Amino acid sequence: MKTAGGPRPARIMLITTGRMEMDIGRPPMAAEDVDLTEYLEVLRHQSIVVLVSTIVGALLGLVVSLLQTPTYTARAEVLLPLPADLPLGARPTQLISVETEARLLASANVATRAREILGTTTPVNQMLQRLSVETTPDTLVLDVAYSDPDAAVAADSANAFAQAYIDYRRQSALADITARRQAIEQQLDELRAQQRAQMKILSTVDPGSRRFEAAQDALDRLDVQVTVLVSQLADLPTEVAGGQVILPASPPPSPSSPKIPLNVLAGSFLGLCLGIAGAFVRGRSDDRVRTRRDIESYLQAPLLAYIPHADHPDDGLILEGDPGSPVAEAFRAARTTITAFADREGARVLAIVSPLEREGKTTTAANLGVAVGYADRKVAIVSADLRRPRLHRLFGLPNVLGLTDVLRGEAQLSDVLLESRSPNTWVLPAGSRPSQPSEVLQSRKLRETLEQLRKSFDMIVLDCPPVLGLADCLAVVPHVDAVIMVVAADRSRRRAIREAQEQIQKVGGVVRGTVLNQVRRTHRSHQHSYGYYAPPSEYLVPSDPP
Repeated sequence: MKTAGGPRPARIMLITTGRMEMDIGRPPMAAEDVDLTEYLEVLRHQSIVVLVSTIVGALLGLVVSLLQTPTYTARAEVLLPLPADLPLGARPTQLISVETEARLLASANVATRAREILGTTTPVNQMLQRLSVETTPDTLVLDVAYSDPDAAVAADSANAFAQAYIDYRRQSALADITARRQAIEQQLDELRAQQRAQMKILSTVDPGSRRFEAAQDALDRLDVQVTVLVSQLADLPTEVAGGQVILPASPPPSPSSPKIPLNVLAGSFLGLCLGIAGAFVRGRSDDRVRTRRDIESYLQAPLLAYIPHADHPDDGLILEGDPGSPVAEAFRAARTTITAFADREGARVLAIVSPLEREGKTTTAANLGVAVGYADRKVAIVSADLRRPRLHRLFGLPNVLGLTDVLRGEAQLSDVLLESRSPNTWVLPAGSRPSQPSEVLQSRKLRETLEQLRKSFDMIVLDCPPVLGLADCLAVVPHVDAVIMVVAADRSRRRAIREAQEQIQKVGGVVRGTVLNQVRRTHRSHQHSYGYYAPPSEYLVPSDPP
């Protein structure tokens, strides 16, 4: 092993990726008010819930429509007669209340007559439930609608109601005329009796006397009253028009209900509303990390980099196997950001941790170390995960001797530190598996080993075991300069992240930054990516797995 030169001068760097400015020095993003973008993000992640709910609502609307008995609605139109005493220039609607006539048509008396016309045994109240009467403003037309499962019955019933109304109105008018005629004739009988009494007085008193004159005046007044009543009696009509059916009902060709398209649309809308509500409920209960806001609000640590999800993951190094991919470019961006942070803070030993397993910490540590090596910095990548070591596999190196053997004093560091195919990159495998990994890592030898590595390398990257459930990682954290937590988009839970941070803080460590790993690219990124120049704003967008 060659001894590296002294540490290089610090370089302060900023990298802007799409809409995200990765400034490590700034404080974590403060809590902001919820905006429309967050609501749309929730709907996007819960789109399956909304879609399924909408489809189910539409299917329920269709099923309900198919289970309903088809109902046919027939319509007839009745024209009200004009008033006989309509003044010149007056409108008929000023003398006739069309609304009153509509209520009369829908009365029990008319329904009873319609029932007699139809010869049916259907109860009157049931017939009235199937009847509807509509009016049109500024007209004397009543629209009579009757609904029934049988189209012919609906048409006959609408016509029966129209005719029953006309008959009832005519009979009511004739009855009124008869009553008026009888009243006038009774008044005439009384006036004629008074005339005979006055004429008898005139025949028994002397002409020119005061009594004669009074009787003559009374007789003249009675003659005038009789003349007026006789004229009124002559003006009374003998025939009355109750109305006219201007459009008889005919059997409708198609049912008026159920309205299948409308019911399906209503069911879809209801399902959509329930789906949106369910999406927000699930969004509130789903504590998976997806966005920068999620990480920085829970960890209170800046987001250092987005690492896109690899479309074809394998056991090799992405920077070596597919150097032109967006994933490789993202690791280069992460390298620039993290080395700038390390130079500024004087942090040379970095612990790459994750709350739980399978969140990409080993892949991140390996590719980040290789990226730093490509930047002409000498880097050592240490496999501190003694239980399930994977680091040596990524580099294709043996795992015969390693960190465990060094910490036990069974091997020298120079003998187990292996040079990889990547430039400026050395790998320290985990070595033989100990029975008590946490006790091995807590030994004083770990600090001495890291100090020895500091003398030879510009940066030391430790691939640590998961924080939660094990004491191994917490034994390593006190000996490093900075802790970087890797979280997997759409996988890592906020509660796990927060608990992992608390565990690290208990041993004196501080999470100085985070890496959002396995961020899935949107469809647009596949349309607009051009090798190294793939737009970061396109593929660095968290989304649900397909």
